[in-house]
Amino acid sequence: MKDMQHGRSYGSLDDNLIPPVNIRIENDERTPLLMNHCHSVGAFDECEYDDELCNDRLLTSFNSLDDNVTTATLISTVPDARNNVEAFHWELRLVAFILLLLTSVALAIYLLIIESRLPAVTFSLDLISHDIWSKMQVTNENRRNYENITKIILMQTGGENCFTPKSCLEILRKMQLNYNNSEGLELPYNFLIGGDGQTYEVRGWEYPNGMTGVSQKDSLLIGLIGDFTYAVPNAKLLTTIRSLIKESLKRHKIHEKYRIYGLRNITQLQKKQSSRHEGEKLFVEIMKWSEFENIFFI
Repeated sequence: MKDMQHGRSYGSLDDNLIPPVNIRIENDERTPLLMNHCHSVGAFDECEYDDELCNDRLLTSFNSLDDNVTTATLISTVPDARNNVEAFHWELRLVAFILLLLTSVALAIYLLIIESRLPAVTFSLDLISHDIWSKMQVTNENRRNYENITKIILMQTGGENCFTPKSCLEILRKMQLNYNNSEGLELPYNFLIGGDGQTYEVRGWEYPNGMTGVSQKDSLLIGLIGDFTYAVPNAKLLTTIRSLIKESLKRHKIHEKYRIYGLRNITQLQKKQSSRHEGEKLFVEIMKWSEFENIFFI
């Protein structure tokens, strides 16, 4: 580079270039190519003959350029970094939402499966334990294995029907007085159900029913208080039967593949000189159930 006034060379431009390149620099013009932004004339001249000063100013000028470029680069990258963070947070929220949705669906499916496996109890079981209503001795026999109980046997007790706890208890105590046995044991039923919707524990799940002519090891005998040869059992009584069976399943007191049987007492029929259709209205209802198997006589 040549000073147009002094005829000196500056920079790295070769004087032998063809054609020569002349760059005119005004007196008040600054340029990074001049040390420390010196003016083309004057200030430049003062470092002309001092190489160390010129080098220092040149280095300072380029360092200043580097700092400016670095700062500009950092400023330009801040919005990009901010956008990346916001995008990451959005993706994280999306993943969390999807996981929550999948968990909710899985939980709903699980609850539906569990609900489908549970017995459908449409009426709560009101169970009166034996000690509350009776002081008779239950039995002196050994306890049974619940897994062997596959038969649910239903029979009417005959006599009066009852529809309140008071009237049902009166009938139960009369039955105890009329039940003749030398050992003073309880009535030969596992449970008794009245028209009041109450279930009265007699010998319970633990022991054989004690009814003559009925299997003791594999049956659960349920007596229905009253005479249902001509009288239709009310909905409360029928629902309580179902509730007792479901509760027995829930407590694992009977085998899950149980069957339901009806029982007619021939001895009572002969005494009454009635037909062989004892409990007809009851069994008409029971035979509609899918678990019903048959009716037998003793």
